[in-house]
Amino acid sequence: MIEEALNKSLIVIPSINGGKLLKRMLPTLKVPTNIVLVIDQGSTDNTEAVCRAAGVEVLQLGRPHPYTEACNIGAKVASERGCDYLFVGN
Repeated sequence: MIEEALNKSLIVIPSINGGKLLKRMLPTLKVPTNIVLVIDQGSTDNTEAVCRAAGVEVLQLGRPHPYTEACNIGAKVASERGCDYLFVGN
């Protein structure tokens, strides 16, 4: 039952230059990497490389967005993918 719920879930992590924190945090997640989406907002650090190394998807926005807007973009992606559950990591 838990596995079924995970398959209908998306974990969204809005980030700006969060490579250092993501490098520590992503390996601690005890969920399938295919349900994790980092929303990168124009980072100039190693955020994308850290995410790729961890096996999680990165959505590049190219520029900073307000936190709420980044979360709403994640919600839209979850809806488009037919997810029943959305989790936002901060």
